[in-house]
Amino acid sequence: VGAVSSSTTVEGTTGKDAATDLVTLRTQLATVREADGEAVSPKATLAALAHLAKLETLTVRPHDLRDSGLGIEVNCRYWREHPNTEVASRFRKLLSHWRDIVAGKRVGPLVRLPERSHRSPTEVPA
Repeated sequence: VGAVSSSTTVEGTTGKDAATDLVTLRTQLATVREADGEAVSPKATLAALAHLAKLETLTVRPHDLRDSGLGIEVNCRYWREHPNTEVASRFRKLLSHWRDIVAGKRVGPLVRLPERSHRSPTEVPA
């Protein structure tokens, strides 16, 4: 696995940890796809949606997708044509976003997480 830029974040990790997380996500997706086969189970659909939620918040560069194999996995027909319309639609949207990144048209994650407040839970806003 090649180096991942410090701008690539996977649940707060950078560098080799991020590269490992990208490979782990690819492996988890492949496991769901291979175990599910033709009969799509609700459990597999929920797992796919959970993985998608992570993928949509990643900042990746073209070599991250290539080196981890994640781009190839997300481009699998199984994901693009998933029987669950939400899964299929979100995978196609993610794939389109990543293609734009590879073409140099975009940078950053598909979905940005809301910024966390630095106030304590007991602090009342003025």
